[in-house]
Amino acid sequence: MKYFASLLIIPLLYALPLGQSNSIHIQLSKLGGGIAPAKFIVEDELGRRTGRDPIADTTIREIPGAHYGSEGLDDHESGGPGDLWRVFDIWDSAAKGTYTIKVIGTSADSFHLNIQISRIGVGVKAAIFNFFGLASPGQVTEYRIYYDPDPTKTLTAELITPTENILSVPAEFATTQAAVDASQPGDIIEVNPGFYNELVNITGKDSISVRTTSSIDGVICKGFLLKQSHQVTVKGFVVDASGTSDHGIVLMGGNNQNSDLTLEANEIKNAGSNFSGVSVARGNPRTRIVNNRIHSNGRNGIRIIDATGGPHYLVNNTIVQNGWNGVDVARQHVIYLVNNILSFNGTKPGSTGGRYGVLREAMTGPGAAADITLLSNLIVGNHGNVTSSSSQDLGNYVQTLDATDSGNLTTSGAEGSGVSASPTAIFADIFVSQTPLDLHLKASSVAIDRGRNSYNPPEATAGAIPPNDFESENRPKGAAVDLGADEGP
Repeated sequence: MKYFASLLIIPLLYALPLGQSNSIHIQLSKLGGGIAPAKFIVEDELGRRTGRDPIADTTIREIPGAHYGSEGLDDHESGGPGDLWRVFDIWDSAAKGTYTIKVIGTSADSFHLNIQISRIGVGVKAAIFNFFGLASPGQVTEYRIYYDPDPTKTLTAELITPTENILSVPAEFATTQAAVDASQPGDIIEVNPGFYNELVNITGKDSISVRTTSSIDGVICKGFLLKQSHQVTVKGFVVDASGTSDHGIVLMGGNNQNSDLTLEANEIKNAGSNFSGVSVARGNPRTRIVNNRIHSNGRNGIRIIDATGGPHYLVNNTIVQNGWNGVDVARQHVIYLVNNILSFNGTKPGSTGGRYGVLREAMTGPGAAADITLLSNLIVGNHGNVTSSSSQDLGNYVQTLDATDSGNLTTSGAEGSGVSASPTAIFADIFVSQTPLDLHLKASSVAIDRGRNSYNPPEATAGAIPPNDFESENRPKGAAVDLGADEGP
């Protein structure tokens, strides 16, 4: 069994004046409320266990004085619909030693693990630790706590960090595809510099990371297709889709949809005249697209198609000079566009398909402007047709903008709620160079310090502002995060 870390770990230690019992209390819940996405087993130094193993479908009660159960709803450990949270307790009889907690995922969602340890004694303090992670079915995340009733001893809790299992390309595997095919949950595939003439198919994979080892732009491939995969990251590639007759990166939908995918710090370019840089189909919840440079594609930078899907999080991307639109969104997908540059798109002649920074499909049935949220984006210099419902930058803005949007800049600034006029809509005022293309920000760029350092997405991990830019430089350098993939000078 492989063990690997939660995605976001935040231990917090408080001192509270309990001091009334030698006790350990552990509670696991879904982050934000709802049915807990995991169960857990506690094991003491003697190998005795208490808890629930969802894989073996058994409840274990071996640690003397320990209890495991559920709170919030009736106990459904024998096959019912589930419980709001899981609870483990040893009251008054906790023994000195190390305890291991194995959190075993039952569904794909974020969890909160709360650990409270107290000791008897006047003025003795209790320790409270909080950890946050992301569960998926069958995934095991381990924590370790140390308990000592002696009030002079330190109480501790920590995540057990596993040894990374790295598959190296081309040292161990000649191609990225071969490494993906051999990977198991928790594996990291590291691709060394070079040109790899392959369109990588990632099907039925869970909890793997495919990343480059080089500085930016050192690893070039033809594209990626992701299907029926979960918690997969693709990071650091130049995806040059020229000559492939396909989109640069494809996220299949419907029965083949994925979940919790991350596309990060890639350059995605040169998809053919009938294709887009990234294509996201129906479903694909919690898709995270961050710090990418997406340009020079035949149609859209990103196209989001089919009836429903999401939520999708597009954060701090630079999406420019694509033939049709920067982002083309189907009407019932839930999408958050935050801190992006969506400018100078619509380079193809004509108007078929749109020529906007953001195009929202017209709604005649279900769907609402609240489904698409625009926060602090630079959307200028696009070439869309101006109509009663569209500006050059925002297609169908009357069904896009509402009170949920704010801080966006467009060429005219007249579209409606959450939009104002940009000081400039000239490429050379924003980026270092158009020919040759250099999408680093100028020191005087309007995108500097224009972004949000935080906001409140429905999923804190999937929607988070990236702490680094596409070159791994820290954000922010100034008072606020810069717009786009580059944290400027």
